[in-house]
Amino acid sequence: MTNYPKLGSGTPYYEKLEEYVTASGLTFDYSKEMTITEFETVIDENTTLVAECLFNSKENSNGSRKATIDGEDFEGNLVTYKSLHPMWNDTSAEWIYCITYNDHIVKIGMTITSLQKRYQSYLCGYRRTMETGSPSTTNFVVNEVNYAALLSDVKVKIHAIRLDKVTSEVTRFGITKKINMSVARDYEEMVTDLFVEHSGHIPVLCVQKGNSTK
Repeated sequence: MTNYPKLGSGTPYYEKLEEYVTASGLTFDYSKEMTITEFETVIDENTTLVAECLFNSKENSNGSRKATIDGEDFEGNLVTYKSLHPMWNDTSAEWIYCITYNDHIVKIGMTITSLQKRYQSYLCGYRRTMETGSPSTTNFVVNEVNYAALLSDVKVKIHAIRLDKVTSEVTRFGITKKINMSVARDYEEMVTDLFVEHSGHIPVLCVQKGNSTK
């Protein structure tokens, strides 16, 4: 894209980014990864397309006053995430999500908040914050690699699986009460292990593997 930060230009902000992106493009072949359709067969469950990743351009800003890409030296958010389904804003459940590049899975993750809130936290990892603060390097890497994928004409989508919230009645301190029991992390490990079992490796952008056993 003309007048956009170039491929590989994010590396000075975090050297390990070059493991995923260089001036030549993505360092990995996403087309060798499992497709979302194959994944649904493996886990025997459907996913829902909930959002897409787009350039953080004026055209995609929906009238927002937030800064958009305005030159090769732009240090703000390079991408934005656009809702494609009401599930994106649903706060009544926990979620597993998959990021896909042209329908091939590059990341599996989870959130106990809404998907929108999780991706808002991803957006906290951009170049200026890497210079002035201490954002999550995972957030920075995911956004930068998604941006590089867009520059390479790759369609970046987010698919999700709803996880109903679980409650349990407990008695302690002389009080009986229903409490919320988070299940998202365990389910994420289950589906990641199935991904590994069928592909031989974790998704390329799962930089924090957690307790996945393979």
